[in-house]
Amino acid sequence: MQHGDVSRLRQNSKENPKSELEEEATKKWENEWEQCKKASELKQYFPNVLERIKLSLNVISNFTAIVTGRGKIKEYVHTFKITESAKCLCKKEDHIL
Repeated sequence: MQHGDVSRLRQNSKENPKSELEEEATKKWENEWEQCKKASELKQYFPNVLERIKLSLNVISNFTAIVTGRGKIKEYVHTFKITESAKCLCKKEDHIL
């Protein structure tokens, strides 16, 4: 980065510090998302952070539970031995509802 680039960066950050902070936070989030070894199922829905941010999506706890397989779903509750079986009433284990 050359001196002129640094000056422009400083000027832009003074003009719009919120935008710069948002951009920096997005980059950090993207880096962590790429490095994360977990959440492979969730990454199928949201492969990168920037595209997820562009979506106008109201993420509620039920949605998160469904795409992550964590929450008040029978298979997950069964891991805590709260239910006798991980199977749904339809007798399947391989679906999330």
